[in-house]
Amino acid sequence: MQENHTPSDITALYTEYLSECGSTTMTSLLAPDSPLYAIARIQDGIGFDNLLVGRLPRALIQHMSPILNAKDIRGVSAEFWARKLSRELIVFTHKQWTYRNGVVHYCPSENMTVSEHEAIDEQLQSLLSLTPNDLLPQHRHLLTAENFTDLASGPSVEKLFWMAE
Repeated sequence: MQENHTPSDITALYTEYLSECGSTTMTSLLAPDSPLYAIARIQDGIGFDNLLVGRLPRALIQHMSPILNAKDIRGVSAEFWARKLSRELIVFTHKQWTYRNGVVHYCPSENMTVSEHEAIDEQLQSLLSLTPNDLLPQHRHLLTAENFTDLASGPSVEKLFWMAE
């Protein structure tokens, strides 16, 4: 927003609102006598999800018009500013969506996602912290017969087989 000739008070407001991820209203971030309160009220009506897809209040664009005119920046109108900001929001949302899909759905090896590998490793670590006396006598051999360094650094499939025993 700062590269887009946005005043610092608006940048701070929208940055804080976005960091709250929709858990709070924009009006709760301002004093009722703030000059941005009316814009915040309208943004609350539009909603957080709509902001993420680039929907901005018309009042924000009207608020920015005299500010941008006073800066006399060639080729930058309030409408151009709003289009650019909307595009930045959409790109931001798309990057977050792409990152999330990479973490949730990416299968780096053994046809398992990163989170599945991490869950197996956590379960293995909790089982390896057991002592043989914590197990039934017929299962104690599981904690004495293996080379746990090889098991911990080995493939997740082998870890699953060991845990199934």
